[in-house]
Amino acid sequence: MIMRIGKLWLRTLMPALACCALAAGQKLPVPFWPKDGRIPSDLKGQYVFLTQDRSAVIVLAPSGPGDTERRPVRIELHNQIVPAVRASVREDPPGTYLYRYAISNAVAARDSIGAWSLVLPATAVRVKMRPVAGEQQDNWSGGDGGPAIVPAAKGGTTVIAAAEQFELRDAPRGRYVSWFKQPDGRAVVPGASRDGFSIESRDRPGFTTVVFYSGHVLGDAIDQDWPPDILDQLSFLNDLRWTQVAVLTIGPMFPGSASLQETVTNFRTGIERLIEVGRLDSQSPFIKEVIESLGSIAEQRGQPTSVLSLKASPSTEAETEVMSALAATLGLVSASKETGTRPRAEKESLQ
Repeated sequence: MIMRIGKLWLRTLMPALACCALAAGQKLPVPFWPKDGRIPSDLKGQYVFLTQDRSAVIVLAPSGPGDTERRPVRIELHNQIVPAVRASVREDPPGTYLYRYAISNAVAARDSIGAWSLVLPATAVRVKMRPVAGEQQDNWSGGDGGPAIVPAAKGGTTVIAAAEQFELRDAPRGRYVSWFKQPDGRAVVPGASRDGFSIESRDRPGFTTVVFYSGHVLGDAIDQDWPPDILDQLSFLNDLRWTQVAVLTIGPMFPGSASLQETVTNFRTGIERLIEVGRLDSQSPFIKEVIESLGSIAEQRGQPTSVLSLKASPSTEAETEVMSALAATLGLVSASKETGTRPRAEKESLQ
């Protein structure tokens, strides 16, 4: 569901989520609010500002219709969450993959997690969502609306791909499967965690984006009767990286029709991203061998002709997650048996 406020569109349920931390050095869409609260003359006509920590916007808004005097109104973005996700995958029964997730919010966070979404390929068939397990199972729910198929302009149909892969460079957009707390539910507060999330899919695992948000509806804090110049300056919030947080995880990504090149590219890009954010160590013997093995696989056409066995074993939680996905999707075997999945000697063709 999407609500329009002037020229500003804000999602009110299962939003397209994103990362609140924009690239360092990126030009700000609006200036920072002056520390002394005094607007300099060169900012005449500017009515929307960011706080220094980017956790809120300050709007110079009229107190009512016809009021020419504008007063500062603070709107919290509720983007001060520090999430993490742990994923595991196993194949059971053959051809079906069970994905389990546990989420947490670091002590350093200032906002709570009230909802989160996993990006799937846009054309992915509807996944089977298991009831949220645990003591609070009645307070959290999940939903998957399946592919968004709409009529095409020239006849036939097309699939809407609205979910951006913020954590995977150059990856195509997809769609969402989401979990959210009920109105009487308990959010994941700073320092807390929540597990019991799981889905079943026939699609093999790969890297994808998982996105978190507080559950607050930003549109509720914006007066639809504000002048157009204010709503225009607020439109930068359509870039949901200002209000949401994204991280990388493992999820259903590859149907039987997925190409080998597509699969290897996904793993390479995901590993590069995890190294960039410090979750993987580029000097790890395991990661070095994985990168080398992906290069060998990429040189082949079609399905690898033999099972690749890694000499190094995963030594961290993140490496174990990577190994479980590699085993299920590409048939790689680690020196450690604790990979979290049961690799198959014979896998369906990746053509």
